[in-house]
Amino acid sequence: MSVQWSLARVPVLTELTHRSRLASAAAMGVLQVVLGYFLWHALYAGTTVAAGMNVDQAVTYATMAVLVTRIRWASRIFSRDALWSLVNDGRIAYWFLRPVSARRYHLLKSTGEALYWGGWSLAGYLVALATGLIQPPPDPAVALASVVSLLLGQVVEYHLLLAVDLLCFWMTTNNNARRVYHFIADFLSGAFVPLWYLPDAVVTFAGLLPFQSTLNVPLSLYTGRIPPADAPGQLMLQAGWCVLLAGLTRVMWARVERRVETQGG
Repeated sequence: MSVQWSLARVPVLTELTHRSRLASAAAMGVLQVVLGYFLWHALYAGTTVAAGMNVDQAVTYATMAVLVTRIRWASRIFSRDALWSLVNDGRIAYWFLRPVSARRYHLLKSTGEALYWGGWSLAGYLVALATGLIQPPPDPAVALASVVSLLLGQVVEYHLLLAVDLLCFWMTTNNNARRVYHFIADFLSGAFVPLWYLPDAVVTFAGLLPFQSTLNVPLSLYTGRIPPADAPGQLMLQAGWCVLLAGLTRVMWARVERRVETQGG
């Protein structure tokens, strides 16, 4: 356990040596929240409810969407320790020479990154809650369902990002694939705009894919757009995506391990 904890701490210590990343992420986040606040209030100037949400729900959703996307912020910034960079210059071989498997090391590394950025997201949430920018959950049951849904959503997003990262073993570099993924994921997860404002056909299509599990479902539960009675079904669907995507990435890792040849030790 101590070894695994030490490995999970590595990305945290790395991020602490690059404080400019935190500053830029915070500045972008504050700008997004402020612009979103004024945008949604302007859009609701002539109405009280749209797509089943009032202005307070819309602002809460938009603000928390910024905070949730920051949890996986490490996947959106350049890093020499990114999987594609390691594959491109051959340093990935060291991952397969360690006592800890490459699959487990990647999991621990990603967990450390998520805990670091998630800690800052939690701090931002508490500030937004204290200032009245966002609403609290209506009751403890909704709060619990939202937290469970958020955790399941992070598992789904981890495996989605991992699947895209593993493509670099066949493509050498997956920069274009990552750009396409982030655009599609942000759109179909509700990061750009809550899915409830989109046409019914788009909402139905998004429901067939795992992306909305990462953001739209937990935030819709939190804001009350998805009623508590529907929470168990949504959580089961998220859990199903977790199992399916975990199986997919496990198969991909197995093929990667057969593909990579290392000598020495």
